[in-house]
Amino acid sequence: MQHSNHRIHAPTLKSERSRLLVRDELKRHAAAVQASASASDLVRRRKPGPLPPTLSIGMTGVREDSSFDAYISVRLHGAAAGSACPLLLDSGNSVLVYPRFEDIQALPNYATDYQVLGAGAEPWGCPANVVQGPIVLTTTDGLAVTLGDVVFYACTADLPGWTADSGLAHRTANFGAACLNPWTASTWNRPAGVASVLQTPLSYLVSHPYAVVQYGAGAVADTPAGTPHISLDSKLTLYTKRPAGFSCFEIVPNLEWMALLAKSLSIGGITSQWPGSTPAIAFIDTAGGCAFLSDPDRLLCNSVWPEQTGNPPWTAGSTGCQTIMASIAMEVGDATGSFTIAIDESALPAAAKGKTIVMCQLNEFMRGQYGLNIGGISALTHAILIDHRHKQVGFRSVGAVI
Repeated sequence: MQHSNHRIHAPTLKSERSRLLVRDELKRHAAAVQASASASDLVRRRKPGPLPPTLSIGMTGVREDSSFDAYISVRLHGAAAGSACPLLLDSGNSVLVYPRFEDIQALPNYATDYQVLGAGAEPWGCPANVVQGPIVLTTTDGLAVTLGDVVFYACTADLPGWTADSGLAHRTANFGAACLNPWTASTWNRPAGVASVLQTPLSYLVSHPYAVVQYGAGAVADTPAGTPHISLDSKLTLYTKRPAGFSCFEIVPNLEWMALLAKSLSIGGITSQWPGSTPAIAFIDTAGGCAFLSDPDRLLCNSVWPEQTGNPPWTAGSTGCQTIMASIAMEVGDATGSFTIAIDESALPAAAKGKTIVMCQLNEFMRGQYGLNIGGISALTHAILIDHRHKQVGFRSVGAVI
């Protein structure tokens, strides 16, 4: 298993050494989860019928310096116990990429349960087959949940030209969690020659269309700089009914990333002129680090803002950047309403302090879009709801993670 590089935020793991350390630890944890599920016997004892109304899927948090990600373990249907594969949970895209097609092909039930629909490169460049078949998630209490007929990419070879110092993964391992309106908004969801449209695996569990991502305090535990940290207290929870307390908004249609409208930005208690009269979007990112934005009209970049600090290394591909460590408030929503994501820098845990937003004239990770990315920092203080039934995103404040 290897890790996918991100599309709408910089990679969390900065070196091949870090990726290898985390890979081995994630594999050990995935095997332990599967062993626990087998020992619990819940799968064999569960009576036929509907699944429980709430399903809690453990997320493994991975952090290096001030940036963090989450992984969930996925097992192929019919695979041996202990063979679950950790995949990066990424709301910046909406496709599953399994790293090894050869593992699928080796299953005793391959011919009956899996079908190759086509072939081509997956979004990060590995040669891949487009496959249809079941995947299995395991809940925190040991229940195996099968998602049937999922259409996904499965890598057939390493990324061409891969080297250890390229900063890329040689096999992609990705669990796209974004909800798009419609699914065909991204070209990666409709590969050439394939009739089926790809979509996030979570949408295949139609009985539980509401997914909530929430990080635990361990995700940002204070550790030495440059040392990857793994935590086990975050979770992805699936519901049959929309949970209470969320402010929900329509996802921007016909966009290949999950986004809302960006309406205003305050920095250090000062309301800025951004985004001005030009419509702007807000990428909904459930990982990464601080928020960031593009400001081509220099509504922000021409001003001196309080509590400036050094730019992070990942701004090397961007232009005209300044980084702020002051508290911020980002107003996002849709045509009918809004929600303010307030980040109180003083209340953040030590590992998340120091940078709240990076403001660039052109930010590489905005992918040519005018707007902002709410940043993984927002997921530390808010639970984020992804509503597949109504094509909406919701927020509920949970206070600072401490």
